[in-house]
Amino acid sequence: MLRDIYNRPLKDLRISVTDRCNFRCTNCMPFDEYEWIDKKEILEKINGGYPLKEIGRDKGSAASVDYEFIDGGGELGVIASVTEPFCSTCTRARLTADGKLVTCLFSATGYDLKKLLRNGATDEEIIEVISPIWGKRTDRYSDKRLEAMNSAQGYRAKDHRKIEMISLGG
Repeated sequence: MLRDIYNRPLKDLRISVTDRCNFRCTNCMPFDEYEWIDKKEILEKINGGYPLKEIGRDKGSAASVDYEFIDGGGELGVIASVTEPFCSTCTRARLTADGKLVTCLFSATGYDLKKLLRNGATDEEIIEVISPIWGKRTDRYSDKRLEAMNSAQGYRAKDHRKIEMISLGG
């Protein structure tokens, strides 16, 4: 159960759909000390008052599964990598402010590109360095987390070292 800043349980999901704005729900990057709201629960609560139609993932690899309100009032995207990992189709990488290429939002390390970039490398030289890094990546954090959640031992966030999201610009 998610809790507010006073540690009170949040039992209702409330959003404003009257402003006709796009809205994104995420359980992709939960704080480890909190539980997340399941995608099914998010969709049931919203669909109860505002019927939805699934659109799907943009280009087949987007982080969110998108929905549109049947009345045409906007769109909703749900990122549910906790319970529906998309590691196998992920096309995202991050370049941190200190010049490290991070191939997964939950990576423990990054690859230092600062020197390459500061020394004026050409696009071709940059591609030459990044391509093998991306091609050989083995980070599948969300897949592994779901596997652990479903195991007898369960998932323990403290057992996984990762770069904090705040430094990735996620």
